[in-house]
Amino acid sequence: MASKAALVVLALAAGTAAAADPINTDKYTAIAEAGACRGNGGSSDKVNSKYKLGLTQAECETECDSISTCLGYAYQTGASDVASAYCLIHGPGLAGTCSDAALDTQEKCEAKGTCSIASVACADSGTYCLGVEEACTNLGGTWTKSATTVWTATSDNGWEGDSHPTTHIAAGNGNADYTCFDIDPDDHDATCVNGDSHASPAGNHAGYKECAANWTDTSVSGCVNIEGCPATPCNSDDSEAWCCNAHVDDCSEWHYCGCERDFEAGGKEESACDTAAGCVYTAAPKMETPATPHPGDALHCDNVYQEGQSGACRGQDSSGGQVSTNQKYSKSCNEDGTKKECGGTDQPACEMTQAECEAGCAAENAIAPGRCQAYHHKPGGWCTMFGPTIHEGIGWEANPTCVEPASAGPGTCESAFTAASGTAEADCNTAGGCVYSKGAAAADSCWSYWSSGYTEVTGTNTNIEYMCFMLIDTTVNNVCGNLASDGAAAQTLAFGAALAAGLLA
Repeated sequence: MASKAALVVLALAAGTAAAADPINTDKYTAIAEAGACRGNGGSSDKVNSKYKLGLTQAECETECDSISTCLGYAYQTGASDVASAYCLIHGPGLAGTCSDAALDTQEKCEAKGTCSIASVACADSGTYCLGVEEACTNLGGTWTKSATTVWTATSDNGWEGDSHPTTHIAAGNGNADYTCFDIDPDDHDATCVNGDSHASPAGNHAGYKECAANWTDTSVSGCVNIEGCPATPCNSDDSEAWCCNAHVDDCSEWHYCGCERDFEAGGKEESACDTAAGCVYTAAPKMETPATPHPGDALHCDNVYQEGQSGACRGQDSSGGQVSTNQKYSKSCNEDGTKKECGGTDQPACEMTQAECEAGCAAENAIAPGRCQAYHHKPGGWCTMFGPTIHEGIGWEANPTCVEPASAGPGTCESAFTAASGTAEADCNTAGGCVYSKGAAAADSCWSYWSSGYTEVTGTNTNIEYMCFMLIDTTVNNVCGNLASDGAAAQTLAFGAALAAGLLA
């Protein structure tokens, strides 16, 4: 290895670029924010890389030049000398490789395995297992790591890998010791490009999706080396935004740039991409955030529910595919069914516990067994209940009515409806011409309702953030023994009785 003095000489001889400038200013752009390179997710969104200590900036940049997939590099421009300066080269695959090519990071590669509990499964046919081992353990299962999936880290010529799923550069992390140099300053933005079906005169844009970096039309004044999509047409034969590729001397390559031009003029908002005309919109890349596994069954209501299954509750369609079933959902209900004071200024975030979710299911079944067939819960967030008619909001709507056709007054329909119960649509003789209305929703209702047309929960998906609890017997309203000890079950049953009696809006 060269001496520190020799390295300093190399640094001084590398070129005339300032500490925060790239060597090749035509290829690289210094990110405006100080710091090492990061993606769209902020300072924690590290970009996949390999790194090495003791290179000059010129050597660091040359290493990036030698790699066809290099996105850019970060260099410790604030280091006291070259020997203590780090060079980070960014790009897909640079940190290492997995024996399973579908797993692009060390974390994903090392996470692959299987659980002894069938409902705890890796997503995408077993290729993506982040967090699944924890979900397996939370349910009391045994996790077996894949014996054939192996990560091979980069270790060539002193380079070491730093594995991350992000493969675009958007900003710096604020560390004044580093500068980030990006090859493509726009790869973190959303895009809108010409599609195969995009209309253009004579098809002259065929095969070209994006605008070239520079455009020239020497036959039109001012149309020389224009960057990006021009605001006005370069051509002189029609009103469309046609331009010649500046890198082709004879102007044989002409592109139609309407999609990209209008998108940029509209602030790169999705609404500014004219997909109706054949333009193709692609959202900006996002930082990958692994799912947080459900911590397990906090209530252990084994006398009422089947053992909790990992995943969101799902039904099946006629072809056997998974579907969401009739439901009501919330993240802002108290255990007694009242609306939480949450989500507003100086209020806590809206969040339901598993106990509050279970209480809502029990309240439905206190009205009539089987109204709630299952519920699923997500920590720090959503509670959803499932049942054949639970989406109708019976018990949560004010003053349902059943009247004669074209009449709002008393009659046979209304009297029969009142005699039956005066709450459920099934009590209204709609087959005989009666007209049913649920009435206005209670102003303080904490539930939202959705109908899918499917009524039965049969299993779960692979979303480890959720846990699904299905009733053992939907013909009786059993009470969770664990809740009875603290009075929650009694409170729930009283709440359900109040709903059934129409005493609670």
